[in-house]
This record gives sequence, C-alpha cells and structure tokens, in this order.
Amino acid sequence: MSFINKPILIFILFLSCFSVKVKAGSMIEKSFSHINNISVQLPDTSLIVLPNDDFYLTSMQMAKDTISDFSLYKLDEFTRRKYGQTHFKYYIMEEVDFGNSIKSYLIFEYYDSEMACWLVNYTPGYKLIDCREVYYDNAEGFHWINSVIDKSKRTIRIEEGSIYEDPEIKIIKLHIDEKGKFVEEKES
Repeated sequence: MSFINKPILIFILFLSCFSVKVKAGSMIEKSFSHINNISVQLPDTSLIVLPNDDFYLTSMQMAKDTISDFSLYKLDEFTRRKYGQTHFKYYIMEEVDFGNSIKSYLIFEYYDSEMACWLVNYTPGYKLIDCREVYYDNAEGFHWINSVIDKSKRTIRIEEGSIYEDPEIKIIKLHIDEKGKFVEEKES
C-alpha cells in the first residue's frame, strides 16, 4: 500500500482542510483553471506532503515566472536538461527552510505529459551541494515518485514506484547532513 494512502496521512490532510492557505497569482495555463487550492499544512507542523499533480499544477500557477537563469540554479547538472531535453519549463515552488545556512528549493519541472520536482540544496552563493528528485509523474504512469519532507527533522521519505520492478514500490528514507548532502538511512 502506498504510504501516502495510510490512514494517518489521510487524517492529517483532512484536518488540514481547516487551515488552507490560498495565494493569489496569475494563471500559467488556462487548462489548470479548475484547480483552486495550494499546499495544505497543519498549523505548527513542519511536514510538506507532496501528494499529487494538483499540488504541483497549483504551485506552478502561483509562480510569478519561469526560471530563466538556468546557470544560477545549475539546472543543466541535475534536471532532464542534462540529457538534452530542453522543452521543459522550470519554476521555484518554494524555498524550504531547514533552519541552517543552506539554501534549499523545491524546483518544479513541467511539460505537458511529464512533471517532476527536485529538492535542491545550495550554498548561499548558489554552489550546488546536492539534489534529489522528490516527485515524478508522467502520462503513461509507468514510473512515479511521491515524498513527505519533514523540515524540523531534516528528513525525506520517498516512495518510488515502477510497474517494471519487483517489488513495485520502494521506500527510501533520507536525512540532510550538516553540509547539505542527502544521506540514505539504512534499515536496521
């Protein structure tokens, strides 16, 4: 069973409906006009739940502009641009505060039939420290990634699935070390 579908997360998402924040912004694509909410968080929690396409499409609506300075954010080093795929648009969804001097961003990668999101750590001068794909979905549905990020614990729980793998779903637990690197936590 998908960890996003566990009863506790459903309950958290249900409770969070009572404190929804909606930011004003211009529409990026007319086809997304049916989406009317954004990231849902409980008060006094540090969880960021990255559950589905609506979260990303809504966040994209709220973004003022696409990223135009690919070199500043080093997009050619970790996104699909690295493989010559230049048809994607990129948006800063949010700056994630882990309570340290590292600059961390959720960077959204969008194309009509494919979406991804990267959690990227930089030095204050934008030197790339580390990055991790924390969301992925495509129209075919053969491969997907969902994540829960806990800002206070500096941890990420990634659910990665593929219809070509056995088992179909793999859980990856990471923490961010003091240097901003993603470190996989081994099962004991």
